[in-house]
Amino acid sequence: MYLFIKWIHIIAAMVYFGLPFAFGRWFQSCTLGTDSKPLADALSKINLFVRLHLNLCALVLLLSGLYLAEASQVWQTALWPVLSIPLLVLTLANANLLLMSPINQLRASLNQAPPDPQALRSVRIRLAWFSALHHTLVTLLTALMVFRP
Repeated sequence: MYLFIKWIHIIAAMVYFGLPFAFGRWFQSCTLGTDSKPLADALSKINLFVRLHLNLCALVLLLSGLYLAEASQVWQTALWPVLSIPLLVLTLANANLLLMSPINQLRASLNQAPPDPQALRSVRIRLAWFSALHHTLVTLLTALMVFRP
């Protein structure tokens, strides 16, 4: 059972780390044209992937990580399992609060008019900040697991 949970934990970590790399690419490819339909589709995809996949992977990571830490009794000997929980919560806050607000505003405004250049710029900046923060936090999480302070 331990090895199966560890395998699930690793797969969830790969999806959680790698999936946000696609967000900027989807957004960039849809802002090259003048049609707002591909942009609305890309924003819907990002919304779906954050709301469903990222949050689900974070839950799987948390639960499987708690199980693995308890099963291996690592709580008594290492600090990294305790530090990894707030870092995971910060990555979730980053995705659900920092990123989703301008994306939802832009999605709502696309129903009334063509995309506003200022709103596109705002989303592009938020995507850059989200990516930088998300990948920094996930890299810290990975370093904690690898080096086990």
